[in-house]
Amino acid sequence: MTDSVTTDTVGVFPLLYVKLSPMSSRISIPQPETTDPPPVPLNLERIVRAHGPGLLQTGRSIVLVGLMGAGKTTIGRMLAARLGLPFVDADTEIERAAGCSIADVFRLYGEAAFRDGERRVIRRLLEGPPMVLATGGGAFMAADTRRLVRDQAISVWLRCPLPVLLRRVAGRTHRPLLNTASPRDVLEKLIAIRHPVYAEADVTVDCGDNNVEHTTTRVMEALALSRRPLRLPVELEKSRYDVVIGTDLISRAGALLAPVLPRRNVIVITDETVRPLYLPDCSPPFRKPESSTIHNRCPR
Repeated sequence: MTDSVTTDTVGVFPLLYVKLSPMSSRISIPQPETTDPPPVPLNLERIVRAHGPGLLQTGRSIVLVGLMGAGKTTIGRMLAARLGLPFVDADTEIERAAGCSIADVFRLYGEAAFRDGERRVIRRLLEGPPMVLATGGGAFMAADTRRLVRDQAISVWLRCPLPVLLRRVAGRTHRPLLNTASPRDVLEKLIAIRHPVYAEADVTVDCGDNNVEHTTTRVMEALALSRRPLRLPVELEKSRYDVVIGTDLISRAGALLAPVLPRRNVIVITDETVRPLYLPDCSPPFRKPESSTIHNRCPR
């Protein structure tokens, strides 16, 4: 039985019947063919691994994911204080381990080498005691990192609309990705590429112009309601699948299907009564510019 955490936010979804067939491949963002970059020289012993008792009963770390400007660090600090857990910013720990700024890492070694060092630092952090960990916007895009977070932590996606992100990143020069093109163009591209992957997070919390206290409260409420769905394995002669039963599973389709889908192409079988109620919430995790198809079959 595979561990999974799902958020319980709106009522009880009647029954989501999903066949999850085991497949070896995972969803990934295609990367250009290049030679392996030289690794960033990291001193992982410099990484802070603070201890704290915490109020969560799961014993797992909380990992905040989302785009730059979503408020991961600000909300993370307040969330950690309320939960009695240490707060750690992955970018700060990368700089501590590398002995230079992230901008310098990008300049000296390139983005590919930075992402490799980022994965190593996050792995080191999650091997320690529970904490609230704010990650960089691209950290969750790595399949290895997503598997690690799924196994050892609870992931929370802070989903923020583009206008709010633009206001928050305006005038900031310490973000390397924003120094090559207009912030709007960069963020629009990142939303198209990263949001379908962020949808694999265990919990999604929509953020807007609300103050930090309000958003932090919403994160805590979502964490308190998060539950793992019940999985009933069905063994057939030539195949197997899981029947997944739980609450609000329709909005968690991305997280539930991503580990076993080689591509984000799905067939949704529904009817004229159920379709308008639940299909809009099911579609976003599978909207992807390169390959996404939502087939609606409405038997009469």
